[in-house]
Amino acid sequence: MDPLTVEELHGEIGRLARGRGRGLVLNANAHCLNLCHEDPALRAFFNGAEVVFCDGAGVMLAARILGGHLPERITYADWAWRLAAFAAAEGFSLFFLGARPGVAQAAASRLRERHPGLEISGIHHGYFDHSVGSPESEAVVEEINAAAPDILLVGLGMPLQEYWLLENGRRLDAGVALTGGAVFDYVSG
Repeated sequence: MDPLTVEELHGEIGRLARGRGRGLVLNANAHCLNLCHEDPALRAFFNGAEVVFCDGAGVMLAARILGGHLPERITYADWAWRLAAFAAAEGFSLFFLGARPGVAQAAASRLRERHPGLEISGIHHGYFDHSVGSPESEAVVEEINAAAPDILLVGLGMPLQEYWLLENGRRLDAGVALTGGAVFDYVSG
């Protein structure tokens, strides 16, 4: 777990997006840590990410019990708006992947209302065959690569989004991929 403030997290995302090195930024809550405890592949995926930030009060409490300190809890319900402001200010393009058909589109509309300079290079719902090598999943990878976003925000829910990125992340032409759970549901209202 990386002990980051929102500003420090933005700095890391900016560094990775500018470097175009297919960076990985993951959020972790108590549910995530339980899944990682049970699944060695998922645990290795999180351990290999460039950034893992705290997305849960339980994680903050566990850090304190273990003698550590996490400066803040960063949840998409609150942070998505600041992430959009950061992306707009820095000129980063975003691609939204996830939620039911129309939900990510509605989220994009709401974010653009508040941040007119926000560039969203693509949107795709999360209701497709996620299995490895499926034609639908391959088409989504191609769509993302055609858009070549600076920031890919994947909101398929945990652990589906992590497994999908585990299988496809290195083939994606995106500066940095972020997992976002229900971010599009939160933002769309």
